[in-house]
Amino acid sequence: MEVTASKDYIIAPNSIRNIHISGSFKGRKNWLIEKLVIGTDDSSVLATPLTWANVEHPYVPLVNTSPRPWIIKKGDVMGHLVDPMSLDSPLTPEDMKRYAALIDILRTQIRGTLQAQDMVDSPSYQEPPSPHPCYDLDLNPIHPIFFLL
Repeated sequence: MEVTASKDYIIAPNSIRNIHISGSFKGRKNWLIEKLVIGTDDSSVLATPLTWANVEHPYVPLVNTSPRPWIIKKGDVMGHLVDPMSLDSPLTPEDMKRYAALIDILRTQIRGTLQAQDMVDSPSYQEPPSPHPCYDLDLNPIHPIFFLL
């Protein structure tokens, strides 16, 4: 399902503008809008990122990487709606196992990060020693210490 610009816009050169969009938002309050890249004649692009859109505030950011302004007309396609519930849904038992394994990996990484942060925040935490003084030298081929390395 396409979403389109609900009115005309002028996008300034090398800038970003929020574009009010319209489309068939029936059935959900929040939608995912797939990214869209529009090529131009000077090899720059107009692009929208992967965006969450709320039915009450339906906007999508559009970036103009061109050195000249671009006109977006009412009805121009700004992306395609995706039901977020359709993503990451396992289709087979193998997919389910793979998703579960990925979740375990993420859980382990997050716990490790949280433990490291807890250690830094603890009163017994000490800053690591400063690097060896030789790291402060400007090492270039002319510096005498360069020949010792």
